[in-house]
Amino acid sequence: MKSRIETVHTQYSLDGQTMMFEDNIELEWIDATRAKIKESSDFFDDFWLLYGDILNLEVSPSGFQIIAIEGPSDMLHYQFGAPPIPKPMTDELLKLGANWECDMGYSMTLHVPKRAKNEVAKLLNLNFEELEEVFSGLQEV
Repeated sequence: MKSRIETVHTQYSLDGQTMMFEDNIELEWIDATRAKIKESSDFFDDFWLLYGDILNLEVSPSGFQIIAIEGPSDMLHYQFGAPPIPKPMTDELLKLGANWECDMGYSMTLHVPKRAKNEVAKLLNLNFEELEEVFSGLQEV
């Protein structure tokens, strides 16, 4: 299925105030109202949308409004300091259904299907218990 960049609007409440943000995110459409995220939102926002999340959306005047994040996700997400993963290892990750994103050259977010956690740990020589697991939605501020 083909993906495309869409303007996505998120609205949430933080300390009693309504917050809104807009982000251009790569989505793979499942049907007319649901899409899978192919690229995480900006990690500097208070509200995170992570690779593999499935969103329920409705059309808005300037893009799409998020109605809900379907859950639970079949992905686990970990953040840690590391350089980008070399292409041969990336190809192996993709075969397992995993993926990674790197911000500012060293802030790695690794996206791992729950079913492939052991294989990914072995491939990258990682101990997931030592890494910070991150989640979609409103982050603690």
